[in-house]
Amino acid sequence: MQVARFALSLIIIAQFFCAPLVAASDEDGEPAPAVKFDFSMDMEAICKLPEYPAAAVRRGIEGDTKLKLHIDEHGKIAAFDLLQSAGWKILDMSIMNHLSGCQLLPPGDYAPQSKIFVLRWLYEQGYSSRAELDLASCKKSATLRIAENKDIANDIVVGVMVSSSGKVVDAIIQWGSGDEALDKESLRIARSCEFTPAEFRGKRVAKAESLRLIGLTN
Repeated sequence: MQVARFALSLIIIAQFFCAPLVAASDEDGEPAPAVKFDFSMDMEAICKLPEYPAAAVRRGIEGDTKLKLHIDEHGKIAAFDLLQSAGWKILDMSIMNHLSGCQLLPPGDYAPQSKIFVLRWLYEQGYSSRAELDLASCKKSATLRIAENKDIANDIVVGVMVSSSGKVVDAIIQWGSGDEALDKESLRIARSCEFTPAEFRGKRVAKAESLRLIGLTN
């Protein structure tokens, strides 16, 4: 996949603030992440939001990382719950590593609290469409199914490389279940799926996508 430039949006959503996007460029003219908040706390300065990982840029990887932040009595981010993966461990770990131990609130004594935080990783410049899953093409399983948007469970996440013809040419576990048999089954299902290929500047291209799989009891 040949991509000269990339577009990056970091959109932060929580119960106590919102974050409109502001365009920015570095000295070489490449787009750079910049976030402006409409409240007094400068989240980017306080918690050092991550740059888009270079490996993710090369593959056109994107998605939404949804976290529950646990803020302790000192105003620091003490722990996380990964409520929903972006579909790629490299993106999820990037934001979690950057937020770990961040002094989110001014030093003081607070009642411990939790906040929902969503980081949206967008890689969109030049793409007229993403690769779209043909759900009916995926092989059936006695234990797992492809999760729908409404499904909250986050049992297994598989990253797939979709060719310009819509075939899955590679599949890698991003977040496993801890059960070797279930993880192996998730890869079997993912590799069987077909997609409508992504289009980049009017041409069908290979693109990375991800699938969430959950147990049939969910």
